[in-house]
Amino acid sequence: MLTYTSSVVRLALQAQKSGSGGDTQAAEDLLLLSKPLTDLISLLIPLLPNEDPEVFEVSSKCLSILVQLYGGENPESLSPENAENFADLLTVKEDPKEQKLLLRILRRMITSNEKHLESLKNAGGLLQALGRLAPAGGSSADSTVASLAQEILQAAGR
Repeated sequence: MLTYTSSVVRLALQAQKSGSGGDTQAAEDLLLLSKPLTDLISLLIPLLPNEDPEVFEVSSKCLSILVQLYGGENPESLSPENAENFADLLTVKEDPKEQKLLLRILRRMITSNEKHLESLKNAGGLLQALGRLAPAGGSSADSTVASLAQEILQAAGR
């Protein structure tokens, strides 16, 4: 359902940008119908630290699509517990691909909802985890992780 909604919205946005006059109403209707799924955001974040890599993969993909579509719509997305989950994950996950995905999710949440930005400012553990990632140098994947972490820290006024 999420990937279908994402595809329809993406096609509508592309049609709108190209000026081909695509019908955006179907995408808007689908977004409205799927909006209750934003309640899943606060349920998916606690699943991310699961030791089973498949659980992380599926829950992070669903979470990514939800925040791409709805941003920080769910008020509990960056609760203190969820911020702690992100901090732990960013500390434990060493794969730059997984780190980038987590950082993009976090960036989308804080840039689309002022409440989440305020939550981030009060999440000491998460800010520390971001600080450890920000100055990292090395490969191009690491530099992307570092720049994403730095961007989030700058948004938080650090």
